[in-house]
Amino acid sequence: MNSLWKDVRHGLRILFKDPTFTGVAVLTLALGIGANTAIFSVVNSVLLRPLGAREPDRLVWFWGTQPQLQDAPHSPADFLDYQSQNESFEDIAAVRPLSFALTGDNQPDRVNGLIVSANYFSMLGAGPSLGRVFEPEDGRAGAARVALVSNGLWRRRFGGNTDAIGKIVTLNGESVTVVGVMPEGFNDYLSLPAQFRPQIWLNPHQVIPDFMPNFQAI
Repeated sequence: MNSLWKDVRHGLRILFKDPTFTGVAVLTLALGIGANTAIFSVVNSVLLRPLGAREPDRLVWFWGTQPQLQDAPHSPADFLDYQSQNESFEDIAAVRPLSFALTGDNQPDRVNGLIVSANYFSMLGAGPSLGRVFEPEDGRAGAARVALVSNGLWRRRFGGNTDAIGKIVTLNGESVTVVGVMPEGFNDYLSLPAQFRPQIWLNPHQVIPDFMPNFQAI
């Protein structure tokens, strides 16, 4: 301990004797720690922490093309043809992004969401942390409107309570029943900033997501 204390005192004397050297040393140390932290965060999110989708490296987004539009939406009929005649992909699901006005017990909220075909979660190999994902019956024409919520929305809007399952919320004026909660990090397979990632997923009114100009397929 004597020797350690002498070394500490000697180091402190050197640091106070040359403020310029001390400033450079502290700055270098801070930059090194910051860089290591940033690198670990990236490695952890990309390589170490599993993504919400099964085999995310095999996921492909595809769009159509038109003479004046590079990324054109697919028509519902095209999507159904792709599904029935598919020989290249394990499965194909349809996606329609939409912003929702969420109302109900709490204050009104604006959330990003997706209307998806009923096979969306099974295609991704993703399961819920609470409740259930969509079933084939949810994709039939005229099926009741149901939804899954993200882990973040579940905690923020429903207080992380298990009784969120079965609750009825209003999305864009339509009554929807919450049937499941997705695990934390499920959206990480999407190459989108956090603020643009979906917080809620709905089944379609018809067999495929309700047709709109931003209809997409995955």
